[in-house]
Amino acid sequence: MNQSEEVSLETAACLWEAVLALRDQAGGDPAARLLAAAIARSFETVGTAALRLIVVDWTSAVEKAWQEVSGTYLLCFDWDFVPDWVIENIDWSDPANPHRMPTASAPQLVHTPRNKSRYNVDTDSRYDNVSSMSIHWRWSCVCK
Repeated sequence: MNQSEEVSLETAACLWEAVLALRDQAGGDPAARLLAAAIARSFETVGTAALRLIVVDWTSAVEKAWQEVSGTYLLCFDWDFVPDWVIENIDWSDPANPHRMPTASAPQLVHTPRNKSRYNVDTDSRYDNVSSMSIHWRWSCVCK
């Protein structure tokens, strides 16, 4: 296996971990709980194995987005960038077809203390027709 393949495998693993963590978000604000419920519906609708393949298909898009910001992004790739990318770029409104939104982009860093990150995303009507809600997602970063 070459280095590029290893990087892609790690990115795919980070994506899957992010989806699992977002699905299992029990606390947080209402928008985070709505996102968790939308992701859970996708698990129920298509099944874990099929959803994992859908998520793995986002790997190259995440790697491309990371290349655009990696020189200036101050937080972790795995516990900050990737979950934020999922929040900002994936439409979970159709449980049978979670997909990248046409205007998908790289997450923009909101300057916060080193080990905390805060993400504000207008969810539009992607999660149970919720309008003008923001997801405030906090991750602890264990970067070395």
